[in-house]
Amino acid sequence: MRLYVDGRHAATQTSPASFAVEDARIDVTFSLYGLSRAHLVAAGRERRLEPGAGTLERWRQDVHRRHPIASRVASGVSWTVLVVALLVGVTEGLDLVLPWLADVTGWALPEQSPVRFPEWMTAPAAVLGPIAAIDRALMMRHHWLLDD
Repeated sequence: MRLYVDGRHAATQTSPASFAVEDARIDVTFSLYGLSRAHLVAAGRERRLEPGAGTLERWRQDVHRRHPIASRVASGVSWTVLVVALLVGVTEGLDLVLPWLADVTGWALPEQSPVRFPEWMTAPAAVLGPIAAIDRALMMRHHWLLDD
């Protein structure tokens, strides 16, 4: 990631990065889906930095400020889609692993996952899951269970 001061490139680091600026530092971390942390740390106090104009994070925060109810509905839908996509993905993964594990160990394991989701859920979960994850990342609100 790059730090620009007054429109000029000042430094480059990898994530997580800590840039020294005057009597403070800027701590920045990227996750798989985008910016997860950007704080100004000065005199032992942290202040969250606002996303820059023209960024997707700024657009999502503006939508949240102008349409808070719609934003909360979108957030709820995103969480629901993430949970369903996770469950579908786990069962699909078990379907791939269980036969192999049974062959390798010789154990009597079921041929497929004990929980079955309808086939019509697989493709939408694969498409909507990443979209929901991007929505959560753009809000820059992360959860300890989902993020490292």
